[in-house]
Amino acid sequence: MITLPPPTPSAALPGPLETAWLALARTETCATADRDALHRLLPDISRLVDRFTTARPDGIAPPYLRTTRDALAYTLYFGPQTYARATQILHLLPPPVAPSAPTPPPPLRLLSLGSGTGADLFALLDHFTPLATPPPPLQATALDHSRAALRLLRDVFSTLRPTRWPAATLRTIPSPLPGLDPAAPDAAPLPAATFDLVSLHYVLNELPPEARQRVLAAAARAIAPGGWLILCDPLLRAEGDWLRPLRAWAIENLPPLALRLPCPHTTACPLGEPCHSVRSWTIPRTLQIFSTALHRDLRRLDYAFLAFQRPPLSPLPAHAWTLSSAHDLKGRTEVPACLPDATTTLLRILHRHCDAPTKKRLRHLDRGTLLLLPADPLPPPSGP
Repeated sequence: MITLPPPTPSAALPGPLETAWLALARTETCATADRDALHRLLPDISRLVDRFTTARPDGIAPPYLRTTRDALAYTLYFGPQTYARATQILHLLPPPVAPSAPTPPPPLRLLSLGSGTGADLFALLDHFTPLATPPPPLQATALDHSRAALRLLRDVFSTLRPTRWPAATLRTIPSPLPGLDPAAPDAAPLPAATFDLVSLHYVLNELPPEARQRVLAAAARAIAPGGWLILCDPLLRAEGDWLRPLRAWAIENLPPLALRLPCPHTTACPLGEPCHSVRSWTIPRTLQIFSTALHRDLRRLDYAFLAFQRPPLSPLPAHAWTLSSAHDLKGRTEVPACLPDATTTLLRILHRHCDAPTKKRLRHLDRGTLLLLPADPLPPPSGP
């Protein structure tokens, strides 16, 4: 019987994180109220939103977020979306293996490459902190070209650490991405086999194909045994399905890393269109104001991701990956999906096998949902 994994925890931006960002925005704009600060930052946000959509540069993107004001404008608009995407992806990973002996767990070493102001790093900290009591020690590292963005990241981390991430430490590295320029040595080369999780969140899409491969290879070398490399990027239809050839290149050139998610297989992609997720989320109040003012529809998150792991590999159940939203029909739910045998099919999930909460979740099944498969092969769909 096909089953759903446990519900994803709320991907909404935590209130304390939004509050910390707004406090810095009030200081930067010399405003006494949140709405005044947001109104004063709106022109900067509009310029940055255009820069990442209609006015995208060609080739390697020039540096941006040079000032604290730009970093805050970027954070208030893009930060909640980054946090939500990272949270949804992290929920799919198997939990870290607990130590067998009753000894303090080793620290989890987390790295965000191209971290910006740290929304994905904060999602990592929020994800791993509640895994144990007391919380496992977390060593977070953020690397970015923008010193202004890293200053903002440190300010927020220092504000929230005592109550939110008491077992975490933070290191920031102002540097270009490792491997970005083949003619120049890395300003901050990554030590080999050092990190348990490396995040590249909305970074590679700004680079030409050969630079994407170099940066990805540098990130892969930094993964410790059992560690994960997660890349997430927007689907840029104007550029074609660039993530598909990068997936094939990574499978061939990044051993011993193995592709684990979302693909249920490591052979050639069988799809005739780009594979991506379109997921629901809760829009924070700050972003609701911006989306209305800028006439942007942010009710869904549209993104693509790949997750690789270096052996030893964590056990993952057999799974299928949904390729569109589901159709709720009488007595069943139908959804096209990619299967472990590298084929696609129309899955039929009979409601008689589901309890009431599962039926409710099936009615709102998003594109890019992981479905757990039975141990036996799936029978082909039959009947109307």
